[in-house]
Amino acid sequence: MKNDVGNFRKVLDLCDQLSNIKERLTRRRSAGTPVETGLVKEKTAGLDRLWGQVDGAFAHGALGELRNRFSLSREELLVTALLLSRRIRKGNKGLSGRRILSMLYESAYDMVRGMPVLASEGNLRSAGVVVASDSYREDVFETSFRLSDEMFYVIIDEIGGRAALEGASVAERPFSAAREHLTEMGRLTALYRKRAATLFPVEAQDFFAMDWDISPDEVEYRIEAGWADIERRLLLTPRYDEYPLVRLERKYALSREELIIVVSLFFVELVSPAPYLVVGDLVKLVSRNEEDLMTKRALLLPGAALVKSRIVVLDEEHSVHRKVTTFDAFLADWVVERLAGPGRDDGAITTDVQIDIHEFLKGFSKGSAQE
Repeated sequence: MKNDVGNFRKVLDLCDQLSNIKERLTRRRSAGTPVETGLVKEKTAGLDRLWGQVDGAFAHGALGELRNRFSLSREELLVTALLLSRRIRKGNKGLSGRRILSMLYESAYDMVRGMPVLASEGNLRSAGVVVASDSYREDVFETSFRLSDEMFYVIIDEIGGRAALEGASVAERPFSAAREHLTEMGRLTALYRKRAATLFPVEAQDFFAMDWDISPDEVEYRIEAGWADIERRLLLTPRYDEYPLVRLERKYALSREELIIVVSLFFVELVSPAPYLVVGDLVKLVSRNEEDLMTKRALLLPGAALVKSRIVVLDEEHSVHRKVTTFDAFLADWVVERLAGPGRDDGAITTDVQIDIHEFLKGFSKGSAQE
């Protein structure tokens, strides 16, 4: 059941009013003036009304389920509403923790007591509702927070209905061809490259050409959403199990990380004059943190499944002290030929897919030309 649109409207209107009052208070330099005293009273009254409305706005539908699943408190629901209003009115830059807490609480003491609502281990960030601009910053007051893309569109869908979301049904389309599936997997590797570039010092040129700023929390959320979309579309696709990448995955029991390595090396071979990546960079590509770096290096050791099955070939000719992490890694010719498939079937690949592939490879070429 959809939420009561009236409740949402009241909450967003009150959030707008609260934000405006806060901005006016920030511009006031002299405390205790009649105007400032009036604004403080107005803010307090508005906040009281907001506390009374927020429960009803998150009572049913997807947001009601989210609230129940993660036991979101009124403070957490209110932060969600404030960040939604902020994103709609001001864009996607978010608000500082200090600004958010000062809107919820009057005293500095209460602001400190309220810090857990924005902590990394708190419900909002654990559930992927809110993401931080800098996941490594310990100071909640200085960190900027914003609503995640996924949650933003969930709420918009609740308010306006699915028809209001342009392209909302794209993820429900089956794949039209194996090459479309492979290209979507290539797009997913771009998120992995962005994560690696953010978390680790990546020496190799980022030929996946993602230019926008995105926090590590948001990257993780998008990676999971990307896998979910691809897997859902595969299940809608007749005979998807005949796709070369799916057959390779099933025959050799490849993990997600191993698939990402294979797809990354495939597109490198298509566009780069040096059709390989260094093992160390591939390990960074599939690692979430420093501990992962130690674990995931096993994916490309000589006895690993990818290497043992001759899917990936390791070349130590240009290595440093014969360290595996400095080996060049590339796909075996038989894998490249199998994934590329037979000559293009114009009847099987739609015009839209051809355009998508062209634009995608153009991004690769741009990055490769800079190496």
